[in-house]
Amino acid sequence: MVNESTVREETPVQGKAVVTSEQRFERKFFVPPGKKELACTLLRQVCRPDIEYPCSKINTLYFDTPDLDQYQRSASGEFRKDKVRIRWYDGTKDSRGEIPVFLELKSRRGFASSKQRRRMLVSSELLEMSSLSVGIVNKGMLLDTLAGFGHYLDNPLRPVILVTYSRYRFNEMFTGMRVSFDYDIRSSIVAADI
Repeated sequence: MVNESTVREETPVQGKAVVTSEQRFERKFFVPPGKKELACTLLRQVCRPDIEYPCSKINTLYFDTPDLDQYQRSASGEFRKDKVRIRWYDGTKDSRGEIPVFLELKSRRGFASSKQRRRMLVSSELLEMSSLSVGIVNKGMLLDTLAGFGHYLDNPLRPVILVTYSRYRFNEMFTGMRVSFDYDIRSSIVAADI
């Protein structure tokens, strides 16, 4: 059970608790695992490692309806897709030992995407695999946050799958375009009935 004492909204940064990203264009490419080193070597020839976050491990808990509506839209290649997720990064804790997590709504329209996120601090116990089926934040906070993003649900959401991976971040030298290289991608089902 998630209660209010284990999840708290972080003090807003510059008066903002919610951050909305600019629209961006995203392309994804598959690199066979055996070609990882070659791909990284090529990227390092035209890109510089990101100064602030050159590498990290990313954990993402995805939410979906009982009928997996969001997954079905994505798998069918629909033009319009929304993902509801909670993301956190390994190795980040505040002075109280709490871990920052981001409740996110990622919206995609073709290749264009945008992201809205709300940062919260949670106790590390909520991020243990045995606790993820509860969802990290309570349903009221989830619904209120999504409503604040202007996203209203037709069907209830629940935590479905945890995806973890490592990421190298680069910036292309001439344009400053951000390039990410994700590897060691793993997933675990957290919904008991799937």
